[in-house]
Amino acid sequence: MKLSRFNVYASLGGDSRTAIYNTWTGKNCFVQNSLAKFLSGFQEREGPVSSFMFGKEDFSRLVACGIIVPESRCQEAEFQFLHDKAKYEAKQLKFLIITTLACNLRCSYCYQDSVKKNDRIMSKKIAWNVIQFIANQIKHDTPEAIVTGIYGGEPLLNVEICGIIMNAVYKIAKTKGINLEVPLTTNGFYLADYFDTPAISLATSIHLTLDGDCMVHDAIRKTARGDGSYGRIMAGIRKAVKVGKKLIIRIHSNQLKSDHLLRILDDLHQAGFVSDENGQIYLMGIESCQLSKSKIECQQPSLEQKHIQNLLYAVSGHPLDTAIYKEFHLPSTPLSVQSLSCEYEMASVFTINYDGKLMLCPRVENSERTIGRIREDGATIWNPLYHKVLSSNQHNSRICSKCEFLPICGGPCMLKPQPRTLDDCKVKREVYRANIITCLRSQHATSSV
Repeated sequence: MKLSRFNVYASLGGDSRTAIYNTWTGKNCFVQNSLAKFLSGFQEREGPVSSFMFGKEDFSRLVACGIIVPESRCQEAEFQFLHDKAKYEAKQLKFLIITTLACNLRCSYCYQDSVKKNDRIMSKKIAWNVIQFIANQIKHDTPEAIVTGIYGGEPLLNVEICGIIMNAVYKIAKTKGINLEVPLTTNGFYLADYFDTPAISLATSIHLTLDGDCMVHDAIRKTARGDGSYGRIMAGIRKAVKVGKKLIIRIHSNQLKSDHLLRILDDLHQAGFVSDENGQIYLMGIESCQLSKSKIECQQPSLEQKHIQNLLYAVSGHPLDTAIYKEFHLPSTPLSVQSLSCEYEMASVFTINYDGKLMLCPRVENSERTIGRIREDGATIWNPLYHKVLSSNQHNSRICSKCEFLPICGGPCMLKPQPRTLDDCKVKREVYRANIITCLRSQHATSSV
């Protein structure tokens, strides 16, 4: 027998026991600190273990949790199998369509330089090429479902094209008998203005972001003239709620105070937002890569986790408390296995730029990241980079192969170089450890009641 390579040793404090969490199985067990120290030493040396080293009960529990596995078991090959299956065997097609890179807001942390991109708008000709591309992919792959996300920039700056694409995709899905989702990601500034257009009426969900209460949000999310956007977003939310439109609201937690969050929830409540299947809220820190351009501070992952927990505690009992997706912040169940670093690794996920080029990811826009181009008949001219990315296995690096968090990480971003040391992934590792400890504490507290 041998120790699984995916064991995480976590001391919860105030206890003579250590939790061992296996990221592959999502199971854990508590052992005495002395045994955990002994096992951790074997983990580093990758030495074999046998039943006579443990008490019978301890050994049985460790095997049942996947913390000890047969010596013949190759977990690298198992992960590779799941990786390939996730990459090639998806049952749904996803298209993220960037209808424009222009934006009316000048958010301090935005990674897109929209000031220089106001003329980058999808034309009708490109839109019809994109529609034909989607039809071709559906014919080729025969999926069970389609997700056609409308994205930007601010997509409602090209509202006519949004409606043309949505209408066409609905007709295709209906003809084929395929389930369809059309999420619209917008800054919400024009939501009320264009509410009677197909771009809004055909969206199955609307995704919005708030940076704080009115004062904080308007200081960060301003127009080019310096005007705020909070009031206009709330006006759009009121209209959406009246017709039962599904709303998913992200609230950035960086420097968010409990009284700010309470005011946001009060404003949403007054706008008619309710906690049901059509209303969901989640808190999230702004990504560190976006903070370099702004004055917003990014906390360490463990502190950010604690900060969000304190915010959730402060608003407990509010009418919209139940609308906040707490599993996103306070995982009480095992973290799921991620065999891919992100969904854009999948062969069934496509990012379509405003000019008809196919991109690796919506966060990058340059010739080096273009994987193909859509022709007028919807056929695709693929670049060599596309086949290189599809066949790459970033997680096979020497560092990733030794990382205990690989099953819940999926490996490094396909656009970034492979890590040279575990310290290159220090922030991600801290996030995963903080989430695991939160999960274990929740389970431990429940079992102790």
